[in-house]
Amino acid sequence: MNINFDESDKIIALYKETAHTINTFPTKMKEAVINEKSKTQHKKKIEGVATVSVNRSFVKTELMHSIELACYRFIESEPVFRTISKNELRFLEGYEGATSVGELFEEEFLENLPDLSYKNIDDLIKIYEKYWKEIFDIQLKDNIIAGSEVTNNIEDNSLYSIMREAVKTNFFTKEEADEFYEKYYEITEELKNVKDCISNVLNKWRLIAREETMNHSQYKISESKKTDFIKIISAMYDCDIFETLEGKKASNKRELIKTLGHFFNTNIEDCSKFLSAAKNTNNYMDIFNKLKDKGEEYYKK
Repeated sequence: MNINFDESDKIIALYKETAHTINTFPTKMKEAVINEKSKTQHKKKIEGVATVSVNRSFVKTELMHSIELACYRFIESEPVFRTISKNELRFLEGYEGATSVGELFEEEFLENLPDLSYKNIDDLIKIYEKYWKEIFDIQLKDNIIAGSEVTNNIEDNSLYSIMREAVKTNFFTKEEADEFYEKYYEITEELKNVKDCISNVLNKWRLIAREETMNHSQYKISESKKTDFIKIISAMYDCDIFETLEGKKASNKRELIKTLGHFFNTNIEDCSKFLSAAKNTNNYMDIFNKLKDKGEEYYKK
């Protein structure tokens, strides 16, 4: 099976980059705050303010570039964060009006699916599960308390504690810290949603594959015996063995034979031509004589 992973590769690369940024940010933020404390203790106020501005800009740029790009890619609606510069926008060309990550992934999945047979669906799911294993194994550090303002009295949360310290040292204003905290929380949730989206698509097609096995047999009719199969079903139909789900007498022989052929993975578009051809031979009754003999053998056991 020849697989094109172009879409998956884009999502995986972006996910890994953003997850790394999210997981390492609290440590970088803590280091920046500690450094700022040290500087403000030994420099004049005006120098400290300038340093705060530079460090704050550096930290925000480092994190927000990855966050903004990820949000544009992963969130179904329009980009949430609108501070992307014109230079950064060039990296987003082609993503305007993009659908959800689940839809993008499913499009790629379907392009790589040769047909809707159970085996091909199941094989492709296994290939994708192996390909995405690295992402499924990534654990996002739990640094977030949903809906919490940084300056509320909440303990036992590393990012909260770091951001509260950043406010105390004037690294962030309260408003900046609250806004940053909420954005950090949102992109963390979106990263978690990415895994859910991919899993949901694979589970959806796993279910479709199972349903497909219910609509199709794992067997097929031997090509050389197709006419015999049609003759047998035709005779069974004439003996009123089949009826509709509503309990009514079957009234469409052609549709019945076509449906049974489909169940046994055999295409029978028009049974009449097979029956007509069979009637012109001297062995039309051979299959029925064979069935009679087999039935008598079974009965006498």
